Amino acid sequence: GINAEYGAAIFGSTTRHSAHSKGGTASSVGLPDGTASRLGLPDGMTTSDYNTWAESQLNNRMDFSKCPMDGAPFQLVDTTSIYKAHTLFGLLSLSHAYITEVGQLVGVMTLNEI
Repeated sequence: GINAEYGAAIFGSTTRHSAHSKGGTASSVGLPDGTASRLGLPDGMTTSDYNTWAESQLNNRMDFSKCPMDGAPFQLVDTTSIYKAHTLFGLLSLSHAYITEVGQLVGVMTLNEI
């Protein structure tokens, strides 16, 4: 699956900076220190090489066949009190709930966060 660093590197600030820098190294592409090595990128990667690599990664298909999907996830509205959320987590044995505002996802709450 996709990890947070990869997602941040592809969809975060790097896409904005890569269009403005030409021929720089991975650090000038906008990656935080150490991110290039964690993503398996060579240290001397140029902006052009990074853009080519990023495009190839975005073209890969994701395999979600082994990911459990909940057809009816539990959701709370953003105005739900912590007391009520904690009670619902206990009564329904929830591990997490999605927080929505006017039907739009705005966050995820887990039992550990309450």
